[in-house]
Amino acid sequence: MTRGWQINGTYLAESGQPLTIISRRDLNGDIDTAGDTAIENPQGRGQTGTDVNFVCRQGTEIGIAASSDLCGGAPTNVVGYVARDPGARYIRGGTGARTNMGRGTFLSPGINVWNLGVFRNLDLPGKEGMRLQFRAELWNAFNHPNPIVGNGSVFNTTVNATGFPGYVTPGTDQFLDETIFSGGMGTAPFQRIVQWGLRLIF
Repeated sequence: MTRGWQINGTYLAESGQPLTIISRRDLNGDIDTAGDTAIENPQGRGQTGTDVNFVCRQGTEIGIAASSDLCGGAPTNVVGYVARDPGARYIRGGTGARTNMGRGTFLSPGINVWNLGVFRNLDLPGKEGMRLQFRAELWNAFNHPNPIVGNGSVFNTTVNATGFPGYVTPGTDQFLDETIFSGGMGTAPFQRIVQWGLRLIF
């Protein structure tokens, strides 16, 4: 504290959480989509994702369709898949596709928070031992985005982790869009909060 001024703060840093990029389709035919991962294109750009088009064979004709229903309505007419965006890094698989991604291989954004407090103490003239304190407190002072995906507990679930499966599903509007998560106090995600205060100390 110098001439009535006081500054304090805290800093919190956490690495991101390991996430699994999933296809959310039953690729291996076990009647469960939970563990079916996606396909990674090592030459793909950034954190982009894409769904697939269906390669159809009807008799001697080969064509490309946006869904299996457009392949003549028979699943046996689907003979393969092609990425809608061949330059994407993550590709959502289709039934029977072989994936190359493991579990927990993608790291979500981390947490980087500065909390600061600035105080100014003023002695009241003629009032011994009495003073006014003006204070400004800033949570996430630099307004750094801090999305919270989940709490990492096996004892309960987190709405963010279970309510937004599109975040880890290539080709969806939510894919790797961290702004869909709430970051707590200021939300959207964890925006800066500023609080002003006036305190009489006696």
